[in-house]
Formats: sequence, structure tokens, C-alpha cells
Amino acid sequence: MRVCGICPSICRRRGTFQALDGQTTCDICTRGSFALSNGSTVCVQCPKGHACPRRDSVPVPCAAGTFQDIPATTACTACAVGLFANTTANTNCSGCPPGFACAKCDEAPRPCTLGTFQADWNTTSCAACSAGRFANATHATACVLCPKAHGCPVRSAEPVPCDVGTYQDDEETTACKDCAAGSFTLQGGLSSCEACPIGSRCPEPVSYTHLRAHETEADL
Repeated sequence: MRVCGICPSICRRRGTFQALDGQTTCDICTRGSFALSNGSTVCVQCPKGHACPRRDSVPVPCAAGTFQDIPATTACTACAVGLFANTTANTNCSGCPPGFACAKCDEAPRPCTLGTFQADWNTTSCAACSAGRFANATHATACVLCPKAHGCPVRSAEPVPCDVGTYQDDEETTACKDCAAGSFTLQGGLSSCEACPIGSRCPEPVSYTHLRAHETEADL
């Protein structure tokens, strides 16, 4: 008399498995899992940072600009606006820091250029400094007020000291003011002009001349 044994179950197709002996069919791996060899007794869960669109293939790393923080999935998720992931197999996206812009989610943050700034997280662009302010270094998080005694005609350059004969008594300006008639400065970088001294005349705002003995105010 022949004795029949239990037939071992060997699945002959990748993407299928059978954990029990004596079965006549194999089971298909559930979505988000895979089996790469024949005769699999278990399916493997798709790891984080990967997607498993096919049950019979190796997990696919999430491409740059995408991520997956959950195991057993079939697709990766695109980074939200203002976030980035510039490598592969990402389990999360990173926030774009202040002083940078993240216009493309698959690239590293780009520093704000001269004359621009960004104070906030997770942005796609930098903003230009307003008139009378400057940013003379990259990745600025704020623009600097143009100080007194200076003008800031260019947002990307350092403040320019007022020339001799000019002044600036305000902050956040683009240019210096000419000294009024009867006043002067003998050096640059001043916030005020001096009044023409008694006994002198000031035909130009850059100098003064003492009156000679025979000159009077009527001669001026």
C-alpha cells in the first residue's frame, strides 16, 4: 500500500507565496509587498523611502523631489511647495531655510542673491530689498537700513558715504542731500552741514572763505 505524503507547496511565480504545505494554489502578495524568488513562503513589506508598484520586482527608491514615510506602499509622494529632497530613497522632505529659496523640490536650496532676502521658512523665492535698504551678502534673512550720512542707490552694495558738500540726516535713503545755501561740509560721511561762520562767506557748500577787512556782507 502506498502512503501519500503532504505535497510541499512551491510557488513558481514571483510575486506569489504560500506559507502552508498541502496547498494547491499560491497566494498573491498584497499591495505594497513583494516576493522576488520562486517558492516564497512570505512576501516582504516595501520599506520606507521606496515604492513597490509591482509585486514581483525590487522596491524602487523614491526619486529626488519625492518621499515615502510609510512602509508597504506602491508610490512615492511629491514634496510640498517650499520643501525639498535632493537625494533618493527619501523618507521625508526638508524645509527650505530662511535666506534661501526652493523653487524646485528636487534641488538643494539656493541662497538669496545680493540685494534680496528671505525671512521665512519653506518659500520658493527671495524678495528684493526695498529702496533705502541693502543686502551685500548672499543668503540674507533681512535687508539692512541705509544709515545716516550715507546713500544706498544699489540694493546689493554697501552704503555710500555722502560726498563733501552733501549730507543725510535720515535713515533708509538712496541718496544724499546737498547742503543748503550758506552751509558747508569739509569732509564726507556727515549727517548735517555746518552754518557758514561769522566773518566768512560760503559760495560753495564744500568750503568757506574768511572775509577780508574791506569786505562787507553787501559785497557778497
